[in-house]
Amino acid sequence: GILEKVVSRRAEPFAQACSLLVESEAKEGRGGQAARWLSWMAGQGLRPDAARCSSAIHGLVRLGDAAEASKLLEAAVRAGAGPGTEVYNALIGLHARKGDLAQALRCFMRMAEDGVAPDAVS
Repeated sequence: GILEKVVSRRAEPFAQACSLLVESEAKEGRGGQAARWLSWMAGQGLRPDAARCSSAIHGLVRLGDAAEASKLLEAAVRAGAGPGTEVYNALIGLHARKGDLAQALRCFMRMAEDGVAPDAVS
């Protein structure tokens, strides 16, 4: 269909537009929808913008939504747009502020599994 033609002809601008949708959905508190966009993009062979994914996860952290932020982090990593240390640190901090130290530790361990080096904040 027409969507496939747009994707194939204008992959990079289309990927940027979809990444913007991911960021917008997350900042509105719709992390599940943002994760669905990331999954759809991966299915289309589009690589999301890592900076926008990081911003989206940060948006969910600011909203205090650890569950949705974690889902979006997993989707971003699967889509090849895994964030850096600062995003993991923000999510670890959110879990700690909520008193969920076990989840904070799991997030820290996930950071290492994803090949992201911890820093002094971690």
